[in-house]
Amino acid sequence: MWAFRESLRPIRGDLAEAVQTCLEAALCEQGGFNHLLKAASFGRHFAESAGPPDRHREACRSLRICTELRKAPIEIPITAQQLEKLGMAGLTLRLAQRHFHLLGARICEWVGHCPEKILFHWACAKIRRAKGSPQTDEQLCHAILEKFQRCPGIGFAEVARVAAEMYRPHLATLLLNHEPRSHAQIQVLVQLSRGDERDREIMLRLAFDKVLPM
Repeated sequence: MWAFRESLRPIRGDLAEAVQTCLEAALCEQGGFNHLLKAASFGRHFAESAGPPDRHREACRSLRICTELRKAPIEIPITAQQLEKLGMAGLTLRLAQRHFHLLGARICEWVGHCPEKILFHWACAKIRRAKGSPQTDEQLCHAILEKFQRCPGIGFAEVARVAAEMYRPHLATLLLNHEPRSHAQIQVLVQLSRGDERDREIMLRLAFDKVLPM
């Protein structure tokens, strides 16, 4: 090892730049970036200053995400550099629109973000697809609650609103029971009160109870 370090002495002053060059080159590649990443990692051990370690971790994370995106059935040919320009929020939104909610949620977790928007999109899509299915309101509510546990404090009002639009007032009411914001509950309950006379009385009573709890 000593002899190896000595052999690097003449180029040690250029190692930091070489590490950064390998790292930036890896971010521009669509495939075959592993050798560049390994070279950058190797050089970091011997360079006096190889740049901030956070940059190296971010690059590895971005390359991992790009690898997942290239796999079937997603097959998005994107470089890490393009991913950085798009942003994680833009990427996860596109994945949700293509109904790849699971990967979108995983990516949010990898980068330390709450997958709230992904879960909203998934829940609304699930309710819309459930039209005409034998799945009960209780079963749908349980499935949504199970997923939403990933984000403590997440709101349910917007999902309940979609349930109301899909003529599932009971599901909307079940979801609203878990909405932490009382004003959001009231808004949807008032919307639900626009149904028939019986539903109107029930929903307005619930809304009144939220405003003036016993």
